[in-house]
Amino acid sequence: MLVKTIRKPGEPGTHNLLKRFGERLVCVRYRYDPIQRKRYKTAEIIVAEEDWLPPPEPELPAEPPQSQQQQRVGIRIAYHERELRQKVSAAGGT
Repeated sequence: MLVKTIRKPGEPGTHNLLKRFGERLVCVRYRYDPIQRKRYKTAEIIVAEEDWLPPPEPELPAEPPQSQQQQRVGIRIAYHERELRQKVSAAGGT
């Protein structure tokens, strides 16, 4: 199925569902099934609400792992920048 349109509450096509579900309505999606030649109107609603605390973020190491330090990146150095090309080459660049 293909989702072509997502509507927020209050937009055209959502008014009946907004009356029915009120503030619990999150969005309305129009899904299309090309095989069966059908259009489906689906509603995403909030069915439960409770407090939640996100898990603590992991502490990052002070120095990035070795693999990240040697990550290859592409750069362009003009032909006339001879000194810069030599520095890059001396640092292991190709």
